[in-house]
Amino acid sequence: MIDWLDDFTAPEFPATNKALLDPNGLLAAGGILSPAWLDSAYRIGVFPWNDPEETRMWWTPTPRAVITPDSFRIPKRLAREVRHSRLRITSNTSFERTMQGCAEARSGKEGTWIDNEIMTNYPRLYHSGRAFSVEAWDERGH
Repeated sequence: MIDWLDDFTAPEFPATNKALLDPNGLLAAGGILSPAWLDSAYRIGVFPWNDPEETRMWWTPTPRAVITPDSFRIPKRLAREVRHSRLRITSNTSFERTMQGCAEARSGKEGTWIDNEIMTNYPRLYHSGRAFSVEAWDERGH
């Protein structure tokens, strides 16, 4: 059984060791998507993920990769591939456009988990210095 989060209180998530094994990492439902809730969640390794028509769900699957700006290193082979490709890699130059690209439907897939609340609140995190983007541009600037 997972906890139901109260929309009208400060963000308080259950301990991450209470996450379900099946489905892997489901921790809680409910709550709201605001910069304060997102900041609180990410600080303990929790993130929102659900279909836009469903109740907000909060997850912390195991194992989970956490990449921070300080710990990120580009593997030599990947760096070589990028140098020899026509891609241009930037960071924090087009946060909202990157989000819009991530929200687009993929070939052979239906829908996206990136809803209007995410499109509104993640840029707020970015503008406060709490979210970052890495962009890969082709020769046409797409």
